[in-house]
Amino acid sequence: MWLQAKILVVDDEPIVCQSCRKILAADGHDVCVALSGEEALRKMENEDFDVALVDLKIPGSGGLSLVRAIRKTSPQTEVVVITGYPSIENAKESIRLGAFDYVTKPFVPETVRSVVFQALTCQPWTMMERRC
Repeated sequence: MWLQAKILVVDDEPIVCQSCRKILAADGHDVCVALSGEEALRKMENEDFDVALVDLKIPGSGGLSLVRAIRKTSPQTEVVVITGYPSIENAKESIRLGAFDYVTKPFVPETVRSVVFQALTCQPWTMMERRC
């Protein structure tokens, strides 16, 4: 059984946003999309999100800067970095900045479902209860 959550997908590729929305909405999640980091931050000023899926290669200041900003302004939001240009350096930096996980594109629907479920069930306030 999936937990229902508010998810923000940040990617400059509309097809990725649409795919994630379709996958996650089918599991009962409320999904919002943003095509840039600036748009994502504006949405986060008005809404609380449980999980944010953030592409590394977004216009503007980039995905790592957005991860940093989300962790600072919305520490309760778990961040999952997604990228079509994986590297060990970016993975390490993402985790160092507080990302929950690092997922490479292209991904299959089950990967998206699984990482969101893990992020929701292993948040700090539920870790003790669920033994993550």
